[in-house]
Amino acid sequence: MVRLFTFFGNSNTGKTTVILELAKKLQEKGYKVSYMKNTDRDHFDLDPKDKDTGRLNESRVVLGRANLEFFMRMRTKERLKIEDILSIPMVRSCDFLLIEGNHDFPTPKILFLRECGEFSRLDDMTVGVFSRNEMVRSMAEKKGLIVFDEERMDDMIEFVERSSIPPLPNMNCKLCGYSCGEMAKLMALGRKRMEDCKILSSRKVDVRINGRRMNLVPFLEDILRDVILGVLRNLKGYEERSDVEVRIRR
Repeated sequence: MVRLFTFFGNSNTGKTTVILELAKKLQEKGYKVSYMKNTDRDHFDLDPKDKDTGRLNESRVVLGRANLEFFMRMRTKERLKIEDILSIPMVRSCDFLLIEGNHDFPTPKILFLRECGEFSRLDDMTVGVFSRNEMVRSMAEKKGLIVFDEERMDDMIEFVERSSIPPLPNMNCKLCGYSCGEMAKLMALGRKRMEDCKILSSRKVDVRINGRRMNLVPFLEDILRDVILGVLRNLKGYEERSDVEVRIRR
């Protein structure tokens, strides 16, 4: 199952350089790594400096295939959710998805800072800080955050490898006593485990729409399970305690 980690902060703080170095080191360890850049802009330019490639931006869907590479860019009517990205088979099959840019999906995060005044960007999911500024690093330590810089890249690689987490339901049901964001941080710090998520640990019904898993609260899951099994019990060949798979094609 793919595991997630996020890196965010203002521009020109070294995020992309650090993430690419992390991806390289993780790949050298044999992991499959995906990288996602998250931005508030409406569009990406594939390559504005290249006349032919730049013209592709006019198309709704662009696919590129080479001997060793494949890419896809698709225009959408609204902003895709992280859940939509995670439903893509090639992303799900990776070991890590490294996300650059802030978002609300529950993942542990490292905040890149230049100045102490930027600490206002901290959120419930921030577990660490990356900075070249000694004063920033000192303040981060006082706040109980893990501190990284260029000289601690090996520590950062080990931390991301150890602390990236599988996708949480993002329902904020608080059945575990925490929001999903708070749980993501606690899991990254080793204080909670995936089994502590009441939704995931009690899951008996797996519902997927176009490959995207739907997270159900226990009450709704029980209703759906009881209704389906209640109908199927009347069928010849039904066996109690057997796994049941239902697909609806439309």
